[in-house]
Amino acid sequence: MAWNTNEWNFFRTVSENCPSLRDRIRVTKNDLLYTSTTVGSAFYIEFTNYNADPGQFEIITDEEDPLVGDAISFGKETI
Repeated sequence: MAWNTNEWNFFRTVSENCPSLRDRIRVTKNDLLYTSTTVGSAFYIEFTNYNADPGQFEIITDEEDPLVGDAISFGKETI
């Protein structure tokens, strides 16, 4: 995924890697958390029509096509 990806590309990437979740997630981008996409991006993944605990969902980088940028970090929080 590019550093400036939008919620559709984020959703598509998750759906391709977790096809069973395609119709069970909604992705929104939080544009208020960072002042610019060059600083960071925040996405919310809402599980819908999913009647089980999905556990902690985690985004990881791909060894063949890694995320690139300065001091990349991943945060995760279940709400």
